[in-house]
Amino acid sequence: MMFFNSKPQNLLAFCILFFGSNCLFSTLSTTNDVAYASSKITPTKIIQILNQKINTKNICPSSKFRPIRTFNTTKYYLYICPGDKKNPDGYYVRIPKSGGKFVVPLSKIKDNNYIAIKGEAIYVVNPYESLVSKRGRIILRERVKSATNTMGRLVAKACNLQDKIFAQAETKSFIIYVCGQDSPSRYVVIARSTSERIELSLKSNLSGVKSDVHRYLATRGNIRYVLTKKILRISHHGKTILKEKVLRWY
Repeated sequence: MMFFNSKPQNLLAFCILFFGSNCLFSTLSTTNDVAYASSKITPTKIIQILNQKINTKNICPSSKFRPIRTFNTTKYYLYICPGDKKNPDGYYVRIPKSGGKFVVPLSKIKDNNYIAIKGEAIYVVNPYESLVSKRGRIILRERVKSATNTMGRLVAKACNLQDKIFAQAETKSFIIYVCGQDSPSRYVVIARSTSERIELSLKSNLSGVKSDVHRYLATRGNIRYVLTKKILRISHHGKTILKEKVLRWY
């Protein structure tokens, strides 16, 4: 999906937001973060423990191959399998945690997004979320708890392993995490169309005074980022260059 239109101010927001963005790392749940902090084991070991009950030997259509990506959500394990002569782009495999198996050839790989199409349904997974849409309407959306490669190593992150996720917001273009240890200390902003990531230190936050009061502020130079439960607003020299409604708040 496009997250900026052709307006000059939106193009400016794109340049500012992703200048110097880092490589992708990994996302883990708060429970696993606590386990990591207390046990001092490596992130790779944590993922191996999370996936130890999964036999990846017979997941891909060809028994010669194992998945090149594994995604763990609340309801599913999702796998990306290597291609073959019939479908050189590879396969999208979804296995419900309650049992069963669903396989669709990949239609497109764009940046970190793996896309499969079957009939009117479109299946998309990246290191941060899994989506299923039909006729342009999203019918299933889940946060990805962990994303690993063939060796079980983490391939993407939002908050650091030792951090808690204090809030997560979704807009049309972005997923925003508010991360920290004892208190919120930084934003992590993910572009939904490319999975590009940028991290910003929070300057101030107002949270917990009332159940409906949440406001997080971060700045970079003359750019100001304000997130509330209703709106993500980015301004430059006091002028709004991007404003998006918060679609979901966790």
